[in-house]
Amino acid sequence: MSMAINKSFPFLIILFISSIQTSCVKKDELLDDNKLQEYRFDQKSLELHVGNTIQITSKGKISEWKSSKKFVGTIEDDGTFTAHHIGKTKISAKIDDKNHSLEIKVIPNITDIPEPVSFYGKTKNQITSLEKRKVLIDKNDVLSYDTNSDLIETMYYLFQGGKATYAVFKFKMLEKTNLDYLLKFYEERYEYLGLTKNNHYFTDEKKKRLIAVSIKPPFTALYSAYKEKED
Repeated sequence: MSMAINKSFPFLIILFISSIQTSCVKKDELLDDNKLQEYRFDQKSLELHVGNTIQITSKGKISEWKSSKKFVGTIEDDGTFTAHHIGKTKISAKIDDKNHSLEIKVIPNITDIPEPVSFYGKTKNQITSLEKRKVLIDKNDVLSYDTNSDLIETMYYLFQGGKATYAVFKFKMLEKTNLDYLLKFYEERYEYLGLTKNNHYFTDEKKKRLIAVSIKPPFTALYSAYKEKED
């Protein structure tokens, strides 16, 4: 089986060049990807952390690089791939005029912050069927859950007219839950939109969800539906 793979797919040399932006996260809170690694790669898939940059090369002549999801990662004409957000992307190229592809899965560095289910516009019954967490409060227009997280003080959904409009996460006042750490978590998953007087804003790839992260403690993350700004 390995011989068949070797013949059908040229050896690729992957040079790991760490470019994790550690300004937002303490080094001991990240997986150690800071060492330069070089190895021959003949598989059709690869797993990287957000922020990593790799160099893809081959013995053959490579041309026409393309990333199927630029939100996840981009690739330059010289084969330099940079992982931007979690997800999967397919890297395709021509090697000696033959088409080849490589699937890259980008995974997060920070995984200990919970998020809501897809909630906007859903009823309480719909959310309770999706949520696997323990209900703490079910009263009027509030539905609160136990996140089972040491970082979260409270988490709840808010309803208007029987439909969910917001999800709120209030973080505990801990050394770990500093603003840089929280922003890094959202940057790994969402597109950063900018800063206002009170919040940092993020949205997902499809612009369905808007997240406002407060700039002052106690920090909160407010989830709502994304809406284009009106002139």
